[in-house]
Amino acid sequence: MTSQSGESLPPTFPACPHCGARYAGNATTCNSCGKLLPISYTGPTQRLEQARPTLVPAQPTAPALPPVDPATEQAILAELERTGNHGEAARIVIDAYQCHWDVALQIVETIEQRHAAAQASAAGQRSPLPILIAICAVVLIVLLIFLLLRALA
Repeated sequence: MTSQSGESLPPTFPACPHCGARYAGNATTCNSCGKLLPISYTGPTQRLEQARPTLVPAQPTAPALPPVDPATEQAILAELERTGNHGEAARIVIDAYQCHWDVALQIVETIEQRHAAAQASAAGQRSPLPILIAICAVVLIVLLIFLLLRALA
């Protein structure tokens, strides 16, 4: 067999599905007939039979975590604040829901992340008005002191 450029190619090179001409490399169109070549071809030693597309298995989705009642959530947050130990907080979840250790740790981490996000959101929503009032008060006091000293001089 010869390639489209004229050199001899072994039968391991794929052939164009339209005209039968063999090609080497990652060509996208056939030089003989001009039609698109299969995109699954990846190398010169791969046979056309091996070039069939393969299905990629879907990533397993994590099981949905059980909803946590507010009292248990508060107990978990209190334990995390008290000890900072995820294991102790996970024991609270295991006692409340009789779930596996890994699931309990996921619940604790989820609650901790949600709590941290809520705190960050609340911190970002504080009004700048008290700070502005304090700055204005300091400026007025300094101005009054300056005027008082000038009047006495």
